[in-house]
Amino acid sequence: MVEKMKTKKHKAIILSSAGEKDIQNQFVSHFKSAPIPDEELLANMGLFLTSKNLSRLLFFYEIYKKSNI
Repeated sequence: MVEKMKTKKHKAIILSSAGEKDIQNQFVSHFKSAPIPDEELLANMGLFLTSKNLSRLLFFYEIYKKSNI
């Protein structure tokens, strides 16, 4: 069962459903075809984040802020 969840390239275990994987692939497709210049991609990365990943980034940001006080 775990072998089915691993990626082929990195052997990372992915727990996403088939629907989530499809949506992630759509995000990647939109990201790769975006007319944003390379030097502006990082500044506009938020356009391509799912709410789950944005929440994760904000969570780690808050932890980082509290640890550096």
